[in-house]
Amino acid sequence: MNIVNTLKKNKVLNSIMKPVTKQYRKRKYQKYLASLGLNGKISYKDAMFDNITHYIAVGESAMVNIENALKASGKTFASLNEVLDIPSGHGRVLRLLVTKVPPERVTACDIDEDGINFCKKEFGCKKMLSSADISTIQFPVNYSLIWVGSLFTHLDKKAFSDLLVLLFNALEPGGVLVFTTHGKYSVEIFEKYWLAEKSAPVSNEQLQKELEKTNGFYFAPYANSKDYGISVSLKPYVINLIETLFQNKAKVVMYKERGWDDHQDVFAIQKLH
Repeated sequence: MNIVNTLKKNKVLNSIMKPVTKQYRKRKYQKYLASLGLNGKISYKDAMFDNITHYIAVGESAMVNIENALKASGKTFASLNEVLDIPSGHGRVLRLLVTKVPPERVTACDIDEDGINFCKKEFGCKKMLSSADISTIQFPVNYSLIWVGSLFTHLDKKAFSDLLVLLFNALEPGGVLVFTTHGKYSVEIFEKYWLAEKSAPVSNEQLQKELEKTNGFYFAPYANSKDYGISVSLKPYVINLIETLFQNKAKVVMYKERGWDDHQDVFAIQKLH
């Protein structure tokens, strides 16, 4: 079992380690507060932070995809009204979005309340607390652009479809939804997603067979969850789902294999009417 998980389960050890870890993370992040190429501070609670070079590169990679999706849709950053970043976390991508769009038009949305509070305070954007129950999410406005970095990658088939419908319906006419998925490359590195577990739920050979049975979709939950884990959704499956759900109301304007951080596939769909 992972040592970190063992410590967390031991209440005494966890009570000792928690404040120590907090102080360590604070000190570690202090040197990155004014790093070249970084807009704003990094929260010491930012779970997406690994090292400053990669952190910045992932944000920049997202912006390249967003800009390409806007171009393919006949839009520019200047033409956007409301923008949604879900899940925003502590602003890995949002810190760059607010350099292109006035922050008062950008909403940080996440189930992590500390994350959206940090984004509002640090970047001056709006915030919205999300929910793990997709059926309860209600957006207050329609959006010109929605960016979804690595959320579909963790959902089962029903939640994947439900979230896609929810976000598409939240677009204004002509609005663009840009989202990432685990594609063919993720099949190749599938076992790496399960390093914190004893082993992957299936071998790569078994995964290939499961994907063939389901026309390109596979999901396995984490050990401590029933409906949150790792999903693989190949391009034909995603394209077919979009066509089935939205028919002539949506247009796939961009697809880029391994487009985000040379890892996840990127799709962009535009709401036609």
